[in-house]
Amino acid sequence: MSHKCRPFKRKSAAGGYDTDSDAEPDIELNVAVSASGSSITRTVHEPIQKRSWTSPLPQTTVQPEATLTTAELQKKPSQKQGASVLMNTFSQHFESLQEAIFSTEHHPHLGQPCPCGKIPAKFRCTECFQLNLLCKECIVAAHQHHPFHFLGEWTGTFFRRVELSELNFVIRLGHYGGRCPNHPVSKPPCITVIVHVNGVHRALIEYCYCKLVSDAEQLVRARLFPLTMKHPETAMTFAVLKHFHISNLTSKKSAYDYAKTFTSLTNNAFPQKVPVTCIEVSFNIDPDILNAATVEEAHKYTLFLSTDGNFRLQRKNKNDDPDDTALNEGNTYFVPTEAYKEYLKHTNSVHEEVRLFLSVLARLTDTRSSHRAVPIFKRKDFKTS
Repeated sequence: MSHKCRPFKRKSAAGGYDTDSDAEPDIELNVAVSASGSSITRTVHEPIQKRSWTSPLPQTTVQPEATLTTAELQKKPSQKQGASVLMNTFSQHFESLQEAIFSTEHHPHLGQPCPCGKIPAKFRCTECFQLNLLCKECIVAAHQHHPFHFLGEWTGTFFRRVELSELNFVIRLGHYGGRCPNHPVSKPPCITVIVHVNGVHRALIEYCYCKLVSDAEQLVRARLFPLTMKHPETAMTFAVLKHFHISNLTSKKSAYDYAKTFTSLTNNAFPQKVPVTCIEVSFNIDPDILNAATVEEAHKYTLFLSTDGNFRLQRKNKNDDPDDTALNEGNTYFVPTEAYKEYLKHTNSVHEEVRLFLSVLARLTDTRSSHRAVPIFKRKDFKTS
């Protein structure tokens, strides 16, 4: 296949072509490309010099033919991306990395005595950094200030997950881990469910009897927030509350999904056995337990259901609840409820500010193209008492 670019000739006033014109053809290019077999031949003629149309053609230098082999044609430039380059540094060590990961499932000191020299060591803690294999007494002593770590007990074939409460570890409040001198000897510790960032724990707690301080307040002073003020049996660490707060603000994760995370962290194989969960009969609770529950235990087995319609929960509408308590009563820009109700009794008409708010709200809702927001209240529905 051949392509030839012809020179441009300027047309004279007499109707012919001006051969003496200074108009210069920019280039004369003759490219012949032929493909045969496994090679491609390229012939390129260089551009001609300035000349008149009556002068003879100058000698044209022809470049030597360049032959590209099939291997050169099929060879593509290698351009590695960032992900492949990063993975390449690890792929060369996959076998050694896998062996190192599997090595964490055992301990090199299995079968050896505890560093205390008393009995063989068979307990470890993977949440403590590089803690040695210890016996029961030493592992409990090492966790006086780390009460919410999960431990592993060697059974002969694998490490079984255990809690510190199973080793009779007691969390003592009021004396920085020490036993209260006024604590009754015959009173056993309270079994309390503690929710931490690593899962749900069953803890044994001894309260202080030195001062008349409620159990709930003692838990708060220990950075444990109780779920009830009277005889609390469940509490959450300040760390998990802060973790949920930040997680909810950044990822918009709901409290239900956040709680489901802890059930999997605690027991991913059987999450229904974790104590903190929603009640579902015949799945995580036996019907006989519900039937045998007393009035004092009813709150533990109560399931609340809510309907979500038009972006609001009907149960959140508590206008008929006379005992509803405001958390920000009279604080900052929240006016006191009783004073506001008394003010409304003496107000016979809607103030101009409210009228302006309603008009602006109406304009905003009318400009919605695909979805109209539900007004908070309409003019005809607004009541002053």
